[in-house]
This record gives sequence, structure tokens and C-alpha cells, in this order.
Amino acid sequence: MTDEEKKDRWEPIAAGPLYCSPACGRGCTRAEYDAAVAGADALVERLGEGWAPRVWENLGWHYSAKSVDGIVEVLPPVFRGTQYSASFKRQEMPANRGRNMLVGSWVAQGETPERAISAVIALAKREIVTIQDSLASFNGAMGDKRFAPTLDNRRVPTVRIVKCDSETAWYSDHVGDEFEVVEWGAGYVLAEDFNRGYGDIWRHLLIDDCEVVEGTEGEL
Repeated sequence: MTDEEKKDRWEPIAAGPLYCSPACGRGCTRAEYDAAVAGADALVERLGEGWAPRVWENLGWHYSAKSVDGIVEVLPPVFRGTQYSASFKRQEMPANRGRNMLVGSWVAQGETPERAISAVIALAKREIVTIQDSLASFNGAMGDKRFAPTLDNRRVPTVRIVKCDSETAWYSDHVGDEFEVVEWGAGYVLAEDFNRGYGDIWRHLLIDDCEVVEGTEGEL
């Protein structure tokens, strides 16, 4: 079976009160689908700007609200539960897309969707702090930091921030400003942060949000 044929088997078919895909076969109904769509729309309206509805079928119709960047997803209570669930999907971070690294998600619950989101963000921040503390401990144990990255043999261009679509990004208030950077993964890291080593917080920039200042491309 081709990928296209598999995709076609997940196209729901309307038959009287039923609205179900051949690949599902549960006998899902149009009423269940309409309820999922309404639930998704209501959740998005509650959360406000920056969220999009998601509705899918898998032995029933389900829904969620997903941040427009795809990183955070919120699901309603299920199986007579009372807790919303929020997941922070590391594999959806811009620097990780298409790369087999940092896969998986942080997941947390809350009595409201807002509390679930706050809980998963807090969980992610705690893990970040743990990693930073571990790296700082390692660097301290090494003494000479011989395993820390350095600017040797790296281009250090200057970039100008031309846009920022995220209000929560550290550089949202720096559009138009220029910074020396180092290419790192699928983006940039500020050169001053990079030079301090792994023990410090690194400020990242998306390549698409920047333009290289002419004449500063740097040479190896």
C-alpha cells in the first residue's frame, strides 16, 4: 500500500449518522465529529491569539489546541478525568526539525488549560536549569574547560535582526539591533554567550529572523 493509499484510508466517509474513516472502523458519528470541532474552537477561543484547533480521528473523534509554532499542545480531560494535559514537544523546536535530537516531550497536567500550560513550561525550565547545572559542574571539574566550545576556527559574522514573530523570544524587543554570532545547529548563538562555554545560558536566534551585515561574513 502506497503512502497516498494509506492517507486515503484516513479520509472520513459520511453514511447516514456515521462519519468514519475506513482505517478507523469504529463507527464514529457526525455528532462526535461536530462536538470535537466545537470543543477545539472553544478551547482556542479561551486561550486566545497564538493557538489553532486540531481535530483528528482514532477510534473516536478527538481535539486539542496547538500553539501556532507547533511546540505546545493542550488536550481536554479524557475518560471522565478532570485534568487538562499540556505537552511541550522538543522535536518541534525550530532548531530540531528534521534532526534526530532532543526528541520527545515534556508533559504536565492542570485543572484548567492555563494551569496545564504553566505546569509544562515550569517543568521544561526546571530541566533546563538541571542541564545547565550539570554542565557547569562538569566544566568546574575540568578546571581548564578544555572540552568547552571556543571561537577558534569559527566564523563570527554580525547579523541584524529583521523580524521576530514570537512575543516571548528574548530578541522580540531587539528588531533592528546587530549582534556578533556563531552558527550553531540550525540557527545562531550570540558569540559572547558561546565564548563563555556550556555552563551559561545561550541566547539563540533563528536564521530566518536575521540578515548578515555585509562585509562581516568572516573567514576561516
